[in-house]
Amino acid sequence: QLRYKLLIPEDTITNNPLLVADHAEVSGPAEDIQYRFELATDPGFLSPTAVLTANPDLGTNPSVSPGELPHDQTFHWRVRASAQARNGQIIGPWSATASFRTPPPPITIGTPIPASPINGATTDSIRPTLTVTNGVVSGPAGTVTYRFEIDEGTSFGNPTTVMEVPWSGSSSTSATTTNTLQNDRHYFWRVNASNGSITTE
Repeated sequence: QLRYKLLIPEDTITNNPLLVADHAEVSGPAEDIQYRFELATDPGFLSPTAVLTANPDLGTNPSVSPGELPHDQTFHWRVRASAQARNGQIIGPWSATASFRTPPPPITIGTPIPASPINGATTDSIRPTLTVTNGVVSGPAGTVTYRFEIDEGTSFGNPTTVMEVPWSGSSSTSATTTNTLQNDRHYFWRVNASNGSITTE
């Protein structure tokens, strides 16, 4: 007879988990014990995501890694053992099914890139519209705000104008200057993105 139990994981902090089971309890002579792990998104295991085999050394718990899994998804897994006995191969029953959930995707907030006006361009208004190419935003970032700053120098110690607008979610975001700038004056501008916890450079 072959009996065993599942050890880990439960909910994971990684989407590349290690599935670990306890050693099978073997009664009677048996050799070449193998463990078959099945991983699936459905508890019935109709279409397993992965089927993996382990041949652990003595004293080492049988374990397998299915590789990177999709984020924020529930998976079910089980294991059973097989062995060679005197009268041929024996296959144990499936273990109880265990489940775990992978973590949400990591939050990424890409740096916006100035698109217009750039390279010393002369604007046709003293209240110009500044446009950036949006950085990539992924994961549960929440509300992302773009902060535009305009100043006469590159230190931005006391910006002439500060504008905050929500990330548009498309390919670009724009903000129109809220106060009137001086005629025939050279200005610099920059922008960053923030969700309150993460702020780009």
